[in-house]
Amino acid sequence: PGISGYSQTTEKAGPSLMQCLQKAEEVIPLKQHQETPVYLGATAGMRLLRLENKDAADKVLSSVEKTLRSAPFNFQGARIISGQEEGAYGWITINYLLGNFKQAFSAFYFVMNFLNLTSDNPFTLDKVASAIKKFCARPWHEVKLQYHQIKEKYLSEYCFSGAYILSLLENGYEFTTANWQRIHFLGKIGSSDAGWTLGYMLNLTNMIPAEEPPAPPLSYGSYVGLMVLCSLVLVSVILLAWLLFHKPKCLQKGIV
Repeated sequence: PGISGYSQTTEKAGPSLMQCLQKAEEVIPLKQHQETPVYLGATAGMRLLRLENKDAADKVLSSVEKTLRSAPFNFQGARIISGQEEGAYGWITINYLLGNFKQAFSAFYFVMNFLNLTSDNPFTLDKVASAIKKFCARPWHEVKLQYHQIKEKYLSEYCFSGAYILSLLENGYEFTTANWQRIHFLGKIGSSDAGWTLGYMLNLTNMIPAEEPPAPPLSYGSYVGLMVLCSLVLVSVILLAWLLFHKPKCLQKGIV
């Protein structure tokens, strides 16, 4: 479960991340552990928990921070990100993986995948609308029986989510039958998940200061000037030493 699942046993939220941290220690070279930043961004589950029980949400984050601080990495903080941020990070992820900036709706993937509306060839608007309407019209007991492996909490949301997505795309983004084929519901791009996490990291790593570049070598002119100065100093020292060494003899001759 996510960390929000530890609302009743908040002290276990942090230790639940140990397996992930141990895997990171194996993958990241030992010499780079201390310079590797670690961030934690909590999403919908923790947003809901904060609304229902802010004290429990704070304790969960405290437990997580304690565990992450104990890891050999450079812990940068743990926080609950907003829904707007989550959507923005998903947008960054997709554009990064695609290598360009195109319209994409990866946040809708799981709902459409549940309704069997994801494939290499996009479904028509009529097909999508029909599938959503057909699912929402089914008796609840039949739905529970067929999808018994899915928690009722999530199963009960698919009808509303499907209708909401369809309404948003049609009425909000003004997609029609003519341009519906431009929409692709993606769970992965290449071998990477088209979710919000990569976008979150890309955004945060932009705030990491770059390593200070090594001092540039002296230019040819500066090098020549420095050598001339050193030579003059050396000659002056030698001349001064010679004068000091011969001065007593000159004085002796003057006295005689």
